Amino acid sequence: MTLFEWTPNLSVKNDIMDADHKELVRILNELFDAMKEGRGFTIMNRILDDLATYTIQHFTREESLMKSSSYPDVEQHMEEHYQLVKEVTRFKEDYKNKKRELSGEVLSYLKAWLTDHIQRSDKQFGNYLFDRN
Repeated sequence: MTLFEWTPNLSVKNDIMDADHKELVRILNELFDAMKEGRGFTIMNRILDDLATYTIQHFTREESLMKSSSYPDVEQHMEEHYQLVKEVTRFKEDYKNKKRELSGEVLSYLKAWLTDHIQRSDKQFGNYLFDRN
């Protein structure tokens, strides 16, 4: 069983963004599997680092595309990205410092955030790009 399945409904009509989103889904599923299997701290920590790093890389690519296409809602979209990066960083630090266990609650939050963000904000941007062409 996986936590999160990519479906065509999540497509934003942009191959680069869709590929990034699929990778984020894969990392969340890897984190879910590691948690379910009770894998060790080192492995969980590496996966959290991968999630944090890839999230920042994806947001950087997406924001660059927004700026280069003169997307009118770029500032609000970037604020959403900033808030997630802040949360993921906090989860990661709390886990490393043993202040928080990685739980289904954390994974549910990440899944819900990503789903909502893709279906609302990223699709809006994807439509903007599609309509411009």
